[in-house]
Amino acid sequence: MAFYSDRPKPRYRPGEYTRELQEERARWSNAHLRARPAPKPVGVPFHADLDLTELDEFGRPMLTFKAKATELGESHICIRSRRMCYTTRRIIAAMHALDDQPVPLYGEVHASEYDGDGLYLTRVGILELPELPVLVKWLKENGIRGVLA
Repeated sequence: MAFYSDRPKPRYRPGEYTRELQEERARWSNAHLRARPAPKPVGVPFHADLDLTELDEFGRPMLTFKAKATELGESHICIRSRRMCYTTRRIIAAMHALDDQPVPLYGEVHASEYDGDGLYLTRVGILELPELPVLVKWLKENGIRGVLA
């Protein structure tokens, strides 16, 4: 003899449980309190070849790699390279587009994200080039004598 309950089990329609969970999550979330991200500064398309290096935590240049500039704004430059750069890292670049002498650029990485085909798109905020002996030596070793006017 088997035991059968007198009450039928509740039957759920497909997706009902998921919908209830989503409603509960939306009721308790703080999504409406989060600030919207700041809009990205506007730039214009710009194409130049760059020799780029990251600076380590002591301000010394590390390995040099090639990159291409894709966008130039008032205070930023976007570059595309095979190497990802960490945010808040300082970089120095030699730009080979303006004249016969490369122009040095110094900045801080704001964002670096995968762009497809093994390339990363990096947004760099341009800063004033400091007069550090290590950087001056790196610029001279790479034949960079140009200055920004």
